[in-house]
Amino acid sequence: MGEYRFFPDRPVSNYRKSDSVFIVCSLLLWGLGIFTLYVCSPGVGERFFGNKNYFLNRQIVSSVVGFSGLIFFAVVPVKKIRKFVFMFAVISFVLCILAFLPGIGSERKGASRWIVIPHLFSFQPSELVKFAIVMYLAHMFDAHSSEYEESSKEFIYPVVALLLFVVVIFCQRNLSTGIFVFALGVAMFILREAEKIFSMAAFPYFWALIQDKLGFYLSLLGLFSHSDEISMLAVENYKNRQKVFAKEIWPLKWAKTQENIGNIFYNTGKWLKDESYLEESIKYYEDAAEIYENYKKSDELRQMQICVTKADEYIKQL
Repeated sequence: MGEYRFFPDRPVSNYRKSDSVFIVCSLLLWGLGIFTLYVCSPGVGERFFGNKNYFLNRQIVSSVVGFSGLIFFAVVPVKKIRKFVFMFAVISFVLCILAFLPGIGSERKGASRWIVIPHLFSFQPSELVKFAIVMYLAHMFDAHSSEYEESSKEFIYPVVALLLFVVVIFCQRNLSTGIFVFALGVAMFILREAEKIFSMAAFPYFWALIQDKLGFYLSLLGLFSHSDEISMLAVENYKNRQKVFAKEIWPLKWAKTQENIGNIFYNTGKWLKDESYLEESIKYYEDAAEIYENYKKSDELRQMQICVTKADEYIKQL
């Protein structure tokens, strides 16, 4: 049990209760939903299904399935999951086809989108497709990224897979899910190509703006999840922004970015109780303070002095 890791792709030594805030918020949201069903649904369940806890029971069963999936993907390393991505995509497609077969599929209001497990439950295999298409496309884009750069022919596999899923879902007369899956796939293609299209060389200021926004949101995610890995990704994005808004050309913008990076190192050092991060934050604060002092930005300079003092005090407490 000493080697158990809730987040398998991180070394045991680096585990610091990461994502605890996210997990607590998810549990609170789930609990609120369960409580709402318990209070509001008995009358409807009794009237239509003869069981006042009908909706509550269904939600609990769905929750068990969902939490099982959460634990599975948290415990099993991504490298192992990727070995079964293609199989999962094929199974999802086959289940969509089985929904058309009499005795297996169930037609409701002219739509053949359900598979019935006698005396147990029914489900829509198209719901699995939403998950399968994301896993498959992400796997293909990552596994063959260098090949895509050499030849556009390699795009045929993910394109064909996406179109097959969309066509079979449309044939089930499930228009909304078909549109959703298609939009999801198109979005993944766009995101994959966005870095090439909106490159630093072609659109420097727009590229810098993207890097700034990525740095901001990743810094928030790292802060709330207590993940030093995510926080360092935010630092990398902010440093990319400085390639455009350089110190010599945009000193105040550069200083603001230094301040943001300093905040990331300070927060990371604080929750990890790591002196090296705190010392790094002081360096960035002092760089920003130097610019603010040169341009007589008294309020910003005072704020940097306060930040340096706080970091020094915290180092002394360690």
